Amino acid sequence: MPDPSVRWNSRQAAFALLRMWQPVHRYEGPHSGAGGRLRAVHTGDPCRGSYLIEALYGDAARREACGRTIVSPSARKPNDAASDCDLELIEISRLYVGRYIRAGYFVIPEWVEFGRRVIESEEDRYADARKSLKSDLRAVRRAGLEVRTTRDRGDFELFYREMYLPFTRARFGAGIIEKSRRRLRREFRRGFLLLLLRDHGPVAGGIVAIEGSTVRLTTIGVWQGSAEILRERVSAAIDYHVHDWAAKHKKQYIGVGHTRPLPRDGIYFNKRKWQMEIGPDLDGVMNIALKWKGSEHMFLDVFQHVPFVYQGERGLGVLCVRPSEHRLQCNEARKLIRTHWTTGLRSLIAVCSQGFAAEVVERMREEHGPVVHLCADLVTAMHVYRRFC
Repeated sequence: MPDPSVRWNSRQAAFALLRMWQPVHRYEGPHSGAGGRLRAVHTGDPCRGSYLIEALYGDAARREACGRTIVSPSARKPNDAASDCDLELIEISRLYVGRYIRAGYFVIPEWVEFGRRVIESEEDRYADARKSLKSDLRAVRRAGLEVRTTRDRGDFELFYREMYLPFTRARFGAGIIEKSRRRLRREFRRGFLLLLLRDHGPVAGGIVAIEGSTVRLTTIGVWQGSAEILRERVSAAIDYHVHDWAAKHKKQYIGVGHTRPLPRDGIYFNKRKWQMEIGPDLDGVMNIALKWKGSEHMFLDVFQHVPFVYQGERGLGVLCVRPSEHRLQCNEARKLIRTHWTTGLRSLIAVCSQGFAAEVVERMREEHGPVVHLCADLVTAMHVYRRFC
């Protein structure tokens, strides 16, 4: 069933109805695992689903248009184009989530959001920081970037034209739906623009909207979309300085925007590293329903490289995979869980081809409680997803 926190209005409902008439495309090529050929069918806007296709194939897939079809709200209408594929992907309205779960699909949200409670003391804020986060903190402090907040409309126009648009297009490509200047200006008027400058010239920035005791970093941009500037960890620096501003102004919660539901995505990884909590994207309308139809061996091979966030009845969770020639022992299971767990998740499903020793299952249950599920195959994983997630 849909996440109870999702807010619907008449515009979203009308959009969902229009989205029932969808284009169909077949993809075939070497997948991102060991390079075996993967056959997938995607029903929906190819731009909206491009992030997942790119994660599965890189740029190696051959695409073939197969007409259009109506996406069934009941998940019962078969898609003839998907009859001989390994993987079926369908763009669905959030209204249909429960039905597709019951029909044997994993449901992947289009976006997820990150945020955390504001902690005033910087020492307490990063007290549990791991080595990689401590390295980022040192880099941010040594960067020597000037920080400036502004409500000047000229600065906003410069940010939109020279930072937001180039960065968004470079980062997300054809799969992005750009925010309009009007929408960003509305968010800007509710707060301010935070700029990072070097030698008095802007290199990156972000729009921060203020909603009572909450501040939200709604949008970021990098000068001319520069990959070189991005490698200097400016996105981390923006998060750091927005949190610092929120603490100085006695705010209680900071939201740092949304990202794709793929734990190996760079933005997802960095927000997780910076101790942010994951949550549902409240503005989204569409999800992707995923059903695996190929061999168990190929499933393990493909999805060990593409773990994903799923939407369950109880909230968000992650499915991760570990092929192995032996049953995983405690240290291996802990590493698999630690690598993929993110604060805010309600469950995690880990699949190992050889399963887990009985004592490992018991130990993980003691350490993590009923939210972590260890499975030996996809059938068990789907059963767990439908019943417990």
